[in-house]
Amino acid sequence: MSTIKILSRKYLKNANFIFLFLAFFAISIGLWGNFRQLWLVENGFDAAEIAKTVSYASVLAALYLLYYTKVVSIHQIRKGVIVTVLLKVIADICLLSLSFHPQVVWIKFFFFIDIACENIVLSSIYPFMISYQKEESLYGKKSALQYTFKTMGILIGSFLLGKTIFQQVVTYNHFLVISLFFLCISFFLLLMMNPKEKEVTQYSPVKVKLTAYLKTRRLPKIFLAYSFFAQTSYAIAAGLLMLILTEYARFSVSWATKYILIFSVFASIFGQLALKQFRFQNDYINFSIKIFGRFCFFVLVFLINQKWVLIIAISYLLTTSSAYDYIPSELILNRLDDSYLLDFTVVKYIFDLIGEAVGIFLVGMVFGFGFRYIYLLASLVIFIQLLIGYYLIFQSKKGNSTKI
Repeated sequence: MSTIKILSRKYLKNANFIFLFLAFFAISIGLWGNFRQLWLVENGFDAAEIAKTVSYASVLAALYLLYYTKVVSIHQIRKGVIVTVLLKVIADICLLSLSFHPQVVWIKFFFFIDIACENIVLSSIYPFMISYQKEESLYGKKSALQYTFKTMGILIGSFLLGKTIFQQVVTYNHFLVISLFFLCISFFLLLMMNPKEKEVTQYSPVKVKLTAYLKTRRLPKIFLAYSFFAQTSYAIAAGLLMLILTEYARFSVSWATKYILIFSVFASIFGQLALKQFRFQNDYINFSIKIFGRFCFFVLVFLINQKWVLIIAISYLLTTSSAYDYIPSELILNRLDDSYLLDFTVVKYIFDLIGEAVGIFLVGMVFGFGFRYIYLLASLVIFIQLLIGYYLIFQSKKGNSTKI
């Protein structure tokens, strides 16, 4: 059976097209996103400029998602994703052309569009998925698929970086071209979806009822604050990771890429072990392994101010990136009223994006002062995250399985 026949509407439902789309899209962002910061440095940008552009783009994505979830139907979200991917394709083509004749203003503009479109698609994909395939494990499948194929993109980059192919040394521009190839495949997969296929459920937009619900519930609001600080602390510590590794840890670009790839694999393995083998009955222990451990290493980076401590701290950060994610998220989300769960999840996405924007903006401000101050700032934010997290665990255990 030919590949074209396998990928025809007759053999694949829309839900499967969405999974295929996400796989190719994730390869694209894993390949280009890992080297995008270094490409910008080559074209005359500094860390502060990169951080500001990324943070503004994240805020734009959050506002876009809020608009769509408030007033737009799921069918229109599909159209919005198609248009957004197309805009990203155009922006990346423009960035590629500008690399031969650098113009800072236009590079900044199209870089902003590139980042914003990427965040918009990743934020919209779960509401898009759930309209065609509704099941409890869907979010886990989406996260696992996205993480796996993003790592595959990094793997492709680490393999090709510095190699000579057809008498040409592979550069960041080549990564952008390959990324565009996978991005175009994802775009055509979206177009191949059958618009007449009936959704299993209609997405319920965020309405006044959720606002009224949150006004009378304390824990969901505190959990949103936790999500904000969690994303902020992680963005400060890892938002400009390639620049930190190459500028302060003195890694070559090749070694920095291999390092991220290796610890991405470690994170995946440790995440599975944490879920099956190292899941303690005491959630305070589970939470402390991940978050308190990070806090301790960040403080040590500031106090000792040595490169080897920095590398250990980043290694711990990356290794624990996918472990114990269910705390306190699972403890709170499982107790939410089912009628508000999907809407609340979208609102959480928005808080995550804003937290990421704030974190990357802050790291851009302190980047030039040295890595110890980056992780001093990260330790201050993660300390707030710790306090809120412990409080949420305490309250969830206090209320047991009672709905909130």
